[in-house]
Amino acid sequence: MKVGSTIIKPAVNLIRNLGDVILDIELNMQAHISKVASSCFYHLRRLRQLRRVVTQDVRQRLVSALVLSLVDYCNSSLAGLPANALAPLQRVLNAATRFVADLRPRDHLSSVQRSLHWLPIRQRIQYKLCVLMYGAAHGYSPD
Repeated sequence: MKVGSTIIKPAVNLIRNLGDVILDIELNMQAHISKVASSCFYHLRRLRQLRRVVTQDVRQRLVSALVLSLVDYCNSSLAGLPANALAPLQRVLNAATRFVADLRPRDHLSSVQRSLHWLPIRQRIQYKLCVLMYGAAHGYSPD
């Protein structure tokens, strides 16, 4: 990177900020998205063992606690990324929907996601930004 006439070389390619947000030197967030998707799929694989034992309501609560919380954590930093960069996170949401509703791979998801009140990843990011801006405009601070 060049600032004025000085060339600045980063000491590392990746840094971890805010605990779990991974930033790379190009700020394309690929490493972060990959890590979040990997963690979410790990939790979904573990939860799959409980699929026949617990009800749909319990599956939905478990997915909300273990998977959606990871997807939503600092997702406002993903605003403006292209759809192909966000695709792994959308695949996580699709897999979570299939798990909760006990759907097959070819079953239609959008109506089920609507009934669960789950937004697609791009709309989740937009909603988070709107909530943050509303809070800033009305003097609320995030806790």
